[in-house]
Amino acid sequence: MECSSCTVENLSLLPFCLNKGLSSEGGEFMMEVQEITSIEEIEPFIQKNRLSILYVSREDCSVCHAIYPKIKELLRNYSEIKLAHIEASQVAEVAGKFLIFSVPAIIVFLDQKEYFREGRFVQFDRLATQLQQMYSMI
Repeated sequence: MECSSCTVENLSLLPFCLNKGLSSEGGEFMMEVQEITSIEEIEPFIQKNRLSILYVSREDCSVCHAIYPKIKELLRNYSEIKLAHIEASQVAEVAGKFLIFSVPAIIVFLDQKEYFREGRFVQFDRLATQLQQMYSMI
């Protein structure tokens, strides 16, 4: 199966289409993601949402493409956590502002403060535990 809008040729390798949010079985995926296209959009996003996650990736990063749908799937359990995606090659300043040295980077904010972050090798068990602890605080 091939997606006309993705660079992924075989959707059976990933649970979700990266661009359309559709599962390979054709079911809708309802996770809302804000696409951030400028450095000025980041602070308002963090300020507006008590619990927020910045997901920073690059188009040429295969790890980024593999992890992104897993993050969205995990967040389906946490409706109060808002997700924003930043393409680092389009918003180059994000690396300096948040001291990001590799992608993907997942930065989690609680009440406008960085709560924790995961880098290139994301440990999903640890991430899920951290999100659950954070979510229970609200």
